[in-house]
Amino acid sequence: MTIEVSEEHCTVDDFDRTAVSIIPLGGLGEVGMNCTAFVYAGEIVIVDCGVNFPEERAYGVDLIVPLFTFLTDNSERVKALIVTHGHEDHIGAIPFLLREINVPIYGPPLAMAMIAERLQEHGLYEHASLNDVSAGEQLDVGSFQFEFIHVNHSIPQSNSLAIRTPAGLIVHSGDFKIDHQPVDDDPIDLNRFSALGEEGVVCLLSDSTNVENEGFTMSEGAVSRNLFDVISRVPGRAFVTLFSSNIYRIQSLLDIAQRLGRKVVALGRSLERSIRIGRELGLLHLPDEGILVDINDARVYRHDELLVIVAGSQGEPRGTLTRIALDDHPHLHMLPGDHMIFSSRVIPGNERAVSRIINHLHRRGATVITYPKTPVHASGHACQEEQKLLINLLDPDLFVPIHGEYRHLVKHAGLAESLGVDTLLIENGEVLSVNGNTAEVVGTVPVGRVMVAGKGMADGINVALQDRRKLARTGLVVAWLVIDGTTGVIVSGPELLTQGVMAHGTKGDLIQMAIESAKAAIGELNLESRCDPAEVAEATRLAIRRVFNKHLDTKPVVVPIVHRL
Repeated sequence: MTIEVSEEHCTVDDFDRTAVSIIPLGGLGEVGMNCTAFVYAGEIVIVDCGVNFPEERAYGVDLIVPLFTFLTDNSERVKALIVTHGHEDHIGAIPFLLREINVPIYGPPLAMAMIAERLQEHGLYEHASLNDVSAGEQLDVGSFQFEFIHVNHSIPQSNSLAIRTPAGLIVHSGDFKIDHQPVDDDPIDLNRFSALGEEGVVCLLSDSTNVENEGFTMSEGAVSRNLFDVISRVPGRAFVTLFSSNIYRIQSLLDIAQRLGRKVVALGRSLERSIRIGRELGLLHLPDEGILVDINDARVYRHDELLVIVAGSQGEPRGTLTRIALDDHPHLHMLPGDHMIFSSRVIPGNERAVSRIINHLHRRGATVITYPKTPVHASGHACQEEQKLLINLLDPDLFVPIHGEYRHLVKHAGLAESLGVDTLLIENGEVLSVNGNTAEVVGTVPVGRVMVAGKGMADGINVALQDRRKLARTGLVVAWLVIDGTTGVIVSGPELLTQGVMAHGTKGDLIQMAIESAKAAIGELNLESRCDPAEVAEATRLAIRRVFNKHLDTKPVVVPIVHRL
């Protein structure tokens, strides 16, 4: 394949109308926030629209979503949003997109049910167009045809997409692995991928998340057997924490509990929601109608008769697992002899939070079992041998790695090159134009990361985040005083309130020094300035900062409040 690269900035009107343009708006060079636009003859279709999660230092930020400028600037051209599966990093940003563009959404029933709940929370459900599409079905959107292909992942009804355009056949892998022993699911449809390879694939976009791991991903069936072995040896209460969306794993635990004669308690709103939706869609089956019990009824059972499934495996600050570990849960307390099994991996960035939780669980006297020390979890993403198999089956003219940090993309590109396939590394915002056996990066579109606090989404949050980081680093001093508006005399104060700015034992001396410095600075002002609250406030702020900087080598945020009589 002929590959060219251009540095020019471009708009939709600049695109070659005979080529299909592929534009990642998120998900490249990062794990999460997956969102890709496909453009042909001026028509735009989006595949996935997910969130990322903030690092610990992103104080008060709940989510990170893609910058939607390219889509909102071309809102009349956006024809549909196609969803591959129901994980948050693929659907979580949809409410924020639908505030700007009321685009019809198509995807598997489980993902649609999860999206519906989020849209209801945001007050957007009544005007949304949600449409179920199952594996094996085809969907025509303008010049595009999307075929949904069943794959294995850590959530039911996951799909790859075969995208047919006049410029050629493109395959988007979605998140996938090859599982020959899935739990309550069919194996990946390898026959369909083989047929697509015979049809001729001009470009394969493929998940890179697990490319650093050799071999094959462990089967979900093997995880189920390992969990049975571990839980069967627990003499008292067995706790399992996991990703709430992993309905396959929940099903395994229900079946294990039935075999071992235990009742199941599910703790956490996200977990309860997954169980409810899974049952409504026929994806989750209770082996016994009485196997699920409410936490308030669990105390009538012996400890060896209980299996407790807990949400919050990533150590979320107010998550159920965190509250249990801190002995802050209203209905349940960890006791010596309890076993907590982490049937989940630690998402990069959450290591410290999870480590703290494990330490607190040990303080409660619990035995903690973790992955990968014990094989009680399996990734939903393909390892190297599975990735190579998909590439060989599809035999694409061009391979483009997606979904992963930059090192993952580089590793995956190298894997494809070792199989003799032409590869191209692109980044978020770059426009890849594909037409038959030629591919060219023709320019860029605006991309970025937008912080979300609660349900708020605005550029101002970025400024607020900077302020929060500064407060955490330097602390806060509030100075309150009253002045006479005629004479400029200080009637009351200054009084100082400090938060997080000094070591124990220095507070009284420093506070008094700061007060005297502020008084002196105000006294040096002329009469007109002493009667002006703004001038007095600025003199107070600077004087107090100088004292703390001199004695503590830090410049706290100083907020002067000046009242004029």
